[in-house]
Amino acid sequence: MTLTARTLLSMFLLILGGGTVDAASVTLQWDSNREQDLAGYLVSYGTQSGQLTTTEDAGNHTFYQITNLETGRTYFFAVRAYNRAGHVSLPSTEVSATVGTPSLSLPNFMTNLSPPQPLGSTIIFAAGASGATPPYQYRWSIWDGSTWAVASEWSGDNTLTWQPSAAGPSYTVKVAARSADAANLPNYPTAERTMSFAITAAGAAVVNVVSDREAPQFNGTTVVFTATATGAALMYEFQWSVFDGTSWKVLQEWSANSRLSWTPAAPNPNYQVLVRARAGRNLAAAGSIAVPFPIR
Repeated sequence: MTLTARTLLSMFLLILGGGTVDAASVTLQWDSNREQDLAGYLVSYGTQSGQLTTTEDAGNHTFYQITNLETGRTYFFAVRAYNRAGHVSLPSTEVSATVGTPSLSLPNFMTNLSPPQPLGSTIIFAAGASGATPPYQYRWSIWDGSTWAVASEWSGDNTLTWQPSAAGPSYTVKVAARSADAANLPNYPTAERTMSFAITAAGAAVVNVVSDREAPQFNGTTVVFTATATGAALMYEFQWSVFDGTSWKVLQEWSANSRLSWTPAAPNPNYQVLVRARAGRNLAAAGSIAVPFPIR
């Protein structure tokens, strides 16, 4: 942290570093004053801005380490110069530091499925930040082999649900974390983790359908059809249509619903019920089956 102090002695105060959890300390450094009768510097600090209750003499040095600070507390610091006559300058501008706080890191980064996965799979990533000052914010990005795309901007959501739209061997998922209080500081340090995640092409789905009633049935009877799909993908979407002997009519658009409840409006010996299945939005991995179902 660097702050310029506009005082009578034009001092410049810098925090070189905070201590670790095991040794809560802060080292300060400042520019020297050019007065020929300069005798030394006084370092003042406290836990409230404007109330620096402790003062230590740093001698005629431009750096000073303050030790035995309380871990996890934020301290405020200022420096004053004094001359051989005992005159003391105005204080420098305050700087602050939270001591004994580990730096920001992302020790946890995991997913519900291990790579590679077939196209159409739904993959959930989760991350957990540590250190710095919580709460945390996260940003998720995906590399497709040529460009990065932000999948989720900065927010408190530490999970990403991803269903890739195309197969590819070079996908990389990246999560970045920052302290929430740094939301308006674009250059604030962040912690990042990446994970390579290849997506393979899903094979064509094999579709089967069963009904709770056998054909033929009488007009007005409700028939429930249930479809299943097997293949490389873990999740499928289904679309249901009915053929009346002349044209097809979609009764239920693409969704995860594998059931169709159908009540025919008129007798027709040419009815057929068609179900299509696809792996997510991957039409290349679609399969279908049509079954005749005459209605008397």
